[in-house]
Amino acid sequence: GVALALALALINANTNAFALALTVNTNGLALMA
Repeated sequence: GVALALALALINANTNAFALALTVNTNGLALMA
């Protein structure tokens, strides 16, 4: 859900561009959950 997506975004906020791309993909899935 949204809360999970926000938590993942915070956890991954300081990672590199590759990990950020993974975070965006993960957040997309989390928003649908």
